[in-house]
Order: sequence, then structure tokens, then C-alpha cells
Amino acid sequence: METATLYSPAISCHHCIMAIQRAVGKVEGVHRVEGDPQTKRVTVTYDPSRVSLDAIKKVMADEGYATQ
Repeated sequence: METATLYSPAISCHHCIMAIQRAVGKVEGVHRVEGDPQTKRVTVTYDPSRVSLDAIKKVMADEGYATQ
């Protein structure tokens, strides 16, 4: 397992975090998604043998939460 913390300036509230959790949580290989709207950060725990960090970032961007 690996853990990555991603920053997205588009995150503004708990609804944003819930949308990210729903979308990223459906990705095979993702085990945990947690976020904090105050810091605009999402922490994702995933299996790198099943999903790449770039794929996770793409899912977030597709939901409107591009990472920096």
C-alpha cells in the first residue's frame, strides 16, 4: 500500500470531499479516501500494483477537482 496526499484548490466544502470519495473510492485498488476541505487536501491509500497515482488524479480531475 502507498499513501498520497493531493492538493486541489477547487475543494471548498464537505460536499466536494464526498464527491471525491465517491468517485475515487470506486477505483479498483483504492482502499481509503479521506479529505479536509479547510486544507483542500485529499489523502488516498491505494495499491500501486492495481492503480497508478496518475489514474487517481485523472478521476479527481474528471470530477472537477484537478490536483496541483
